[in-house]
Amino acid sequence: MMSSDFASICVSAWNRLDLLRRCLESLWANTWARFELVVHDDGSQDETSDYLYGLLREGKISTLITNPPGHNRGHGTSVNRAVNISEGEYIVKLNGDDEFTPGWLTRAVRTMELFPEIGLLHLAHYDYTNLWNQRYPDRPKDPRIDYYTLHRETREGMAARVVWCGPGDGFMFRREFWDEVGPWLSEYDLAFGEDVYFRLKACPMMRRPLQPLGSRLCPPTVEGLLGHWEEYKGTPWLATIDPPPISFAMGDGLCSIYEAQKTLKHGPLLYGGTSGA
Repeated sequence: MMSSDFASICVSAWNRLDLLRRCLESLWANTWARFELVVHDDGSQDETSDYLYGLLREGKISTLITNPPGHNRGHGTSVNRAVNISEGEYIVKLNGDDEFTPGWLTRAVRTMELFPEIGLLHLAHYDYTNLWNQRYPDRPKDPRIDYYTLHRETREGMAARVVWCGPGDGFMFRREFWDEVGPWLSEYDLAFGEDVYFRLKACPMMRRPLQPLGSRLCPPTVEGLLGHWEEYKGTPWLATIDPPPISFAMGDGLCSIYEAQKTLKHGPLLYGGTSGA
């Protein structure tokens, strides 16, 4: 049986070998806690598969799941397969284009231990307020809206910041949370991406204040944020930590979500790990 601090790092790969290599090299250099590495190659047509097979032979990947070249099953399916085959008490979901700060996983696990209220812990920051200001420069700006923060709390020197919105890449959750909330892709909406419905089920506080489901992101007022915290503070927290342990570069990764609901005849091939060969 795995210890309670053992983490499964689940990486979805689809082409973009240069970004994937950068991601994994940063991961190995900066990860000091115990972990397994599960990689799902979703039908890459470049040299990604050859690279990953080489890493598997070197023992740098715990489990490798592959689809035949060109048979892309979509990002949601990739996440589900990787998570379902993993064994850790904590699960980290990555897109394969992330970079890490030293000791990032130790910080993340410790935060989850100190804050059992956290449902999803975002390890990267995404400034939706700044995005909105750039998109609508003529609309009023409110500097008091700090990355859509609902609440801040510190325990034993570790600080968590509860937010109502965050990126769909680079976050951590507990295995029992996945068992209760998953799988990743239950519905699909290109207005948000393949991750939003999972996160809405996981953390009700991500429901957009005063907006119907399906509307695009819109910054709430400070008063709206305060009211939102009072309404949802008893539900699993959507939280982050400062400074962010992960940085990410989306690249062309969003292309993969357009394949998310494809149903192909070709199943994945599983290598390594404890569940197949």
